[in-house]
Amino acid sequence: MSKTTIPTGGITADAINGTLIADDAINSEHYTDGSIDTAHIGDSQVTAAKTSGVGGANTPIFHASLGADQNIADQTHTKINLNREVLDSGSKYDTSNYRFTPGETGYYAFQITFTLETAIGGSDTMYIYLYKNGSSVGINPVHRNIPNGNSIRALFIDQATNTSDYYEAYAWHNVGSNVGLYESGSSSLTYWHGYKLIS
Repeated sequence: MSKTTIPTGGITADAINGTLIADDAINSEHYTDGSIDTAHIGDSQVTAAKTSGVGGANTPIFHASLGADQNIADQTHTKINLNREVLDSGSKYDTSNYRFTPGETGYYAFQITFTLETAIGGSDTMYIYLYKNGSSVGINPVHRNIPNGNSIRALFIDQATNTSDYYEAYAWHNVGSNVGLYESGSSSLTYWHGYKLIS
Protein backbone atom coordinates (compact mmCIF):
# COMPACT_ATOMS: atom_id res chain seq x y z
CA MET A 1 0.00 0.00 0.00
CA SER A 2 1.42 3.36 -1.00
CA LYS A 3 0.71 6.76 0.43
CA THR A 4 0.59 9.94 -1.61
CA THR A 5 0.65 12.29 1.37
CA ILE A 6 2.98 11.91 4.35
CA PRO A 7 2.88 14.61 7.04
CA THR A 8 6.28 16.12 7.77
CA GLY A 9 5.96 14.89 11.37
CA GLY A 10 6.00 11.35 10.06
CA ILE A 11 9.41 11.72 8.39
CA THR A 12 12.39 11.07 10.63
CA ALA A 13 15.53 13.16 10.47
CA ASP A 14 17.89 12.24 7.59
CA ALA A 15 15.31 9.81 6.18
CA ILE A 16 15.28 11.44 2.73
CA ASN A 17 18.55 10.82 0.94
CA GLY A 18 19.79 11.45 -2.57
CA THR A 19 18.20 8.29 -3.97
CA LEU A 20 14.71 9.54 -3.02
CA ILE A 21 15.04 12.93 -4.71
CA ALA A 22 14.28 13.07 -8.42
CA ASP A 23 16.98 14.43 -10.72
CA ASP A 24 16.72 18.18 -11.42
CA ALA A 25 13.93 18.47 -8.84
CA ILE A 26 15.39 21.12 -6.51
CA ASN A 27 15.63 24.66 -7.82
CA SER A 28 17.05 27.86 -6.37
CA GLU A 29 13.82 28.91 -4.59
CA HIS A 30 14.54 26.20 -2.01
CA TYR A 31 18.08 27.41 -1.23
CA THR A 32 18.68 29.40 1.93
CA ASP A 33 20.40 32.72 1.26
CA GLY A 34 24.13 32.32 1.77
CA SER A 35 23.89 28.53 1.98
CA ILE A 36 26.29 27.82 -0.91
CA ASP A 37 29.77 28.29 0.50
CA THR A 38 33.14 28.16 -1.24
CA ALA A 39 33.75 24.60 -0.01
CA HIS A 40 30.88 23.42 -2.24
CA ILE A 41 32.08 25.15 -5.42
CA GLY A 42 34.25 22.91 -7.55
CA ASP A 43 37.71 23.97 -8.67
CA SER A 44 37.71 26.10 -11.84
CA GLN A 45 33.89 26.19 -11.90
CA VAL A 46 33.50 29.97 -11.73
CA THR A 47 34.56 31.25 -15.16
CA ALA A 48 34.80 34.81 -16.48
CA ALA A 49 31.46 34.34 -18.21
CA LYS A 50 29.82 33.68 -14.81
CA THR A 51 31.22 36.76 -13.09
CA SER A 52 29.80 40.28 -13.08
CA GLY A 53 30.99 42.70 -15.74
CA VAL A 54 32.91 42.33 -18.98
CA GLY A 55 35.15 39.36 -18.23
CA GLY A 56 34.86 39.99 -14.49
CA ALA A 57 36.44 42.75 -12.42
CA ASN A 58 40.21 43.29 -12.63
CA THR A 59 40.66 40.96 -15.60
CA PRO A 60 42.02 41.89 -19.06
CA ILE A 61 39.18 42.46 -21.50
CA PHE A 62 41.01 43.47 -24.67
CA HIS A 63 44.48 43.81 -26.18
CA ALA A 64 45.05 45.37 -29.61
CA SER A 65 48.21 46.34 -31.47
CA LEU A 66 49.36 47.92 -34.73
CA GLY A 67 49.14 45.78 -37.81
CA ALA A 68 51.90 47.86 -39.48
CA ASP A 69 54.19 50.81 -38.71
CA GLN A 70 52.44 54.17 -38.42
CA ASN A 71 53.77 57.72 -38.91
CA ILE A 72 52.61 60.51 -36.60
CA ALA A 73 52.76 63.96 -38.22
CA ASP A 74 54.36 66.83 -36.32
CA GLN A 75 52.02 68.66 -33.91
CA THR A 76 48.99 66.70 -35.02
CA HIS A 77 46.69 64.72 -32.75
CA THR A 78 46.65 61.33 -34.44
CA LYS A 79 44.55 58.31 -33.61
CA ILE A 80 46.64 55.14 -33.42
CA ASN A 81 45.61 52.45 -35.91
CA LEU A 82 45.51 49.58 -33.43
CA ASN A 83 43.73 47.18 -35.77
CA ARG A 84 45.18 43.83 -34.80
CA GLU A 85 43.04 42.26 -32.11
CA VAL A 86 44.99 39.93 -29.86
CA LEU A 87 42.47 39.52 -27.06
CA ASP A 88 38.86 40.66 -26.79
CA SER A 89 36.47 39.42 -24.13
CA GLY A 90 32.98 40.15 -25.38
CA SER A 91 33.84 41.59 -28.84
CA LYS A 92 33.87 45.18 -27.58
CA TYR A 93 36.91 46.34 -29.59
CA ASP A 94 36.33 47.75 -33.09
CA THR A 95 39.35 46.97 -35.32
CA SER A 96 38.01 49.19 -38.12
CA ASN A 97 37.58 52.37 -36.03
CA TYR A 98 40.36 51.51 -33.52
CA ARG A 99 38.13 52.06 -30.53
CA PHE A 100 36.90 50.22 -27.46
CA THR A 101 33.27 50.49 -26.36
CA PRO A 102 32.73 48.84 -22.94
CA GLY A 103 28.96 48.55 -23.35
CA GLU A 104 28.47 48.84 -19.60
CA THR A 105 29.27 51.41 -16.95
CA GLY A 106 32.07 51.14 -14.43
CA TYR A 107 35.76 51.91 -13.98
CA TYR A 108 38.32 50.84 -16.59
CA ALA A 109 42.11 50.92 -16.75
CA PHE A 110 44.02 51.29 -20.02
CA GLN A 111 47.74 50.81 -20.61
CA ILE A 112 49.02 52.31 -23.86
CA THR A 113 52.54 51.51 -25.10
CA PHE A 114 54.40 53.09 -28.05
CA THR A 115 57.65 51.73 -29.49
CA LEU A 116 59.40 54.52 -31.43
CA GLU A 117 61.23 54.31 -34.75
CA THR A 118 62.34 57.92 -34.36
CA ALA A 119 64.49 59.28 -31.54
CA ILE A 120 63.04 61.99 -29.29
CA GLY A 121 65.64 64.34 -27.81
CA GLY A 122 66.34 67.78 -26.34
CA SER A 123 63.18 69.81 -25.89
CA ASP A 124 61.18 67.49 -28.16
CA THR A 125 58.16 65.88 -26.50
CA MET A 126 55.93 62.92 -27.20
CA TYR A 127 52.50 62.62 -25.62
CA ILE A 128 50.23 59.62 -25.19
CA TYR A 129 46.55 60.48 -25.06
CA LEU A 130 43.44 58.54 -24.11
CA TYR A 131 40.34 59.92 -25.81
CA LYS A 132 36.82 59.31 -24.53
CA ASN A 133 33.93 60.18 -26.83
CA GLY A 134 36.28 62.37 -28.90
CA SER A 135 37.95 64.33 -26.06
CA SER A 136 41.11 63.62 -24.05
CA VAL A 137 40.81 62.37 -20.49
CA GLY A 138 43.26 62.09 -17.64
CA ILE A 139 46.87 63.30 -17.55
CA ASN A 140 48.84 62.98 -20.79
CA PRO A 141 52.44 61.98 -19.92
CA VAL A 142 55.33 63.91 -21.52
CA HIS A 143 58.23 61.80 -22.81
CA ARG A 144 61.64 63.22 -23.75
CA ASN A 145 65.10 61.92 -24.72
CA ILE A 146 63.98 58.57 -26.09
CA PRO A 147 66.33 56.67 -28.44
CA ASN A 148 64.73 55.01 -31.43
CA GLY A 149 63.62 51.46 -30.71
CA ASN A 150 62.70 52.28 -27.12
CA SER A 151 59.19 52.13 -25.67
CA ILE A 152 57.12 54.62 -23.71
CA ARG A 153 53.87 53.89 -21.93
CA ALA A 154 51.06 55.44 -19.94
CA LEU A 155 48.31 54.18 -17.67
CA PHE A 156 44.85 55.77 -17.60
CA ILE A 157 41.89 55.03 -15.33
CA ASP A 158 38.45 56.34 -16.23
CA GLN A 159 34.81 55.76 -15.39
CA ALA A 160 32.39 54.91 -18.19
CA THR A 161 29.14 56.53 -17.12
CA ASN A 162 27.10 55.63 -20.22
CA THR A 163 26.84 52.36 -22.12
CA SER A 164 27.66 54.23 -25.35
CA ASP A 165 31.01 55.64 -24.10
CA TYR A 166 33.99 54.75 -26.30
CA TYR A 167 37.78 55.06 -25.96
CA GLU A 168 40.63 55.61 -28.44
CA ALA A 169 44.43 55.93 -28.21
CA TYR A 170 46.04 59.10 -29.64
CA ALA A 171 49.54 60.53 -30.02
CA TRP A 172 51.00 64.05 -30.34
CA HIS A 173 54.60 65.33 -30.62
CA ASN A 174 56.62 68.41 -31.59
CA VAL A 175 59.73 66.77 -33.06
CA GLY A 176 59.52 68.84 -36.26
CA SER A 177 59.00 65.88 -38.58
CA ASN A 178 57.14 62.59 -38.62
CA VAL A 179 57.68 60.14 -35.77
CA GLY A 180 57.27 56.47 -36.58
CA LEU A 181 55.56 54.01 -34.27
CA TYR A 182 57.03 50.58 -34.71
CA GLU A 183 55.44 47.18 -35.15
CA SER A 184 57.20 43.95 -36.04
CA GLY A 185 55.37 40.97 -37.52
CA SER A 186 53.21 39.27 -34.92
CA SER A 187 54.90 41.04 -31.98
CA SER A 188 52.92 43.60 -29.99
CA LEU A 189 55.35 46.53 -29.84
CA THR A 190 52.84 49.37 -30.10
CA TYR A 191 49.64 48.37 -28.36
CA TRP A 192 47.07 49.03 -25.70
CA HIS A 193 45.08 46.81 -23.39
CA GLY A 194 42.22 47.38 -21.02
CA TYR A 195 40.96 46.06 -17.71
CA LYS A 196 37.55 46.24 -16.09
CA LEU A 197 37.92 47.46 -12.53
CA ILE A 198 35.23 47.79 -9.88
CA SER A 199 31.70 48.50 -11.12
